[in-house]
Amino acid sequence: MRKIYLFALSFLATCLVANTALAQSGRVVDLGANSFVSSVWYDSSNDLAWVGGSNLSGLDTATMWSVDEVDAVTPNSLSPLEQGGYGIVNSISRDGSNVAGASKSPITTTQEGTIWAFGQWNSPQGTGFLSGGSSNSEVRGIATTGRTAGLSSGGWAFMKDMLGTITALPGLPGGTGLGTADNISADGDVCVGNSQNFIGLAVAAQWTSGCAVAEALEDPTSLFSSAVGISPDGSMVGGIATDSQGGWASAWVNGSLQFINDDQGQKFFGIVNAVTDDGLFVGGGIFNSSQKAFVWHTSWANAMTLEAWLQQNNVSNPPSLSSVNDVYHDGSTYHFAVEGDTSSYYVQTDDIDGGSQNPFDLSATPNPVQPGKWVTFTLSGGEPGYPALLVLKKFYGIQLPFPVIVGVGNFNSSGELSFNRRMLPFLQGTNTYQGVTLNQSYTELVFTPDMDLVIHY
Repeated sequence: MRKIYLFALSFLATCLVANTALAQSGRVVDLGANSFVSSVWYDSSNDLAWVGGSNLSGLDTATMWSVDEVDAVTPNSLSPLEQGGYGIVNSISRDGSNVAGASKSPITTTQEGTIWAFGQWNSPQGTGFLSGGSSNSEVRGIATTGRTAGLSSGGWAFMKDMLGTITALPGLPGGTGLGTADNISADGDVCVGNSQNFIGLAVAAQWTSGCAVAEALEDPTSLFSSAVGISPDGSMVGGIATDSQGGWASAWVNGSLQFINDDQGQKFFGIVNAVTDDGLFVGGGIFNSSQKAFVWHTSWANAMTLEAWLQQNNVSNPPSLSSVNDVYHDGSTYHFAVEGDTSSYYVQTDDIDGGSQNPFDLSATPNPVQPGKWVTFTLSGGEPGYPALLVLKKFYGIQLPFPVIVGVGNFNSSGELSFNRRMLPFLQGTNTYQGVTLNQSYTELVFTPDMDLVIHY
């Protein structure tokens, strides 16, 4: 066992100092500055990722971007219902058979829910409108069965089977009947969104039994809440719930509400947009006073930014990312549709081995620290018994030509490793550190996000 450990440690240090990551397990592909993305699907048979949304250059054009294994991007424009009109893709069915969104008339500005069979981008099909004078509709989610969920003018949630008529979803018992359907489970059995209660406030709701029975999700205040993302099997739901202080990123697992914590262990302003089958919740929210894309797994105590998650997947210097709008899990890999500060992106990372591990992270106590004082560095979320390194990347603000190893050890049974280090006397500035270990199969380097240690009197 000691030989294996020494070999792994030597291998880890050699790869790091030589600056040769073994295999990058994450990637970020720029889809262009004038784009909005809402949905993602992965075609495993052709090794192609597909991202849906709208090209905002000139007319807003419904668009499906394909991304191949070498990051080549091909935009495909989808025809609207009326020539010269506008369009958007909001959802891709989990089997990739259909794409759904809306088209807007260039003359009357009437908007109609629209479905495109996959690959038949020039053959849109309209959903029609609810009876009773409704002149607008928009599809927000589509199931593998072709059943769609969405909203219409006047504030009515609706569903439509592929060959059926568009019908209004029932309201909550005693409510006004108005609401919005924002998503649908893969099999079309559960719709989620919000519905007005008896005093006209919108609360998170789900429609079960073929989207025929309305029920309110747990909501402690009933000021406002809404369900937006749903796992393929319909058991996990994400969205937003508010109180007198604001709207919090929220998860409902088997109907029970949980406010998601940020990387500091506090609930945060944000919204969950999508949920995977293995319990990864994604969205956008405020982290350290900045709008950030985030990820959170049901096995984690806290969420983390997607940028930090990418660094753990060997992607150095990821762009600033503000919201994950959709995620697709193919069993071993996550595929994300992401909005950034200046562009839209397709992002891919390894999954988290079924959620058995906490995020690999680095912290320092105290931080800030005075010159000449001791600091405890703690690596957490590692594999018990595995080797790890603590490295210095910036020395008092100066970028080093290669990482310098300042700590070596192996994780304890709790997956933690600590180092005590004394700062130089008199010098003030900022040092940047990072933790490095190996994945379970000893084939890839795994990194923590960079951590700045501030040193001053």
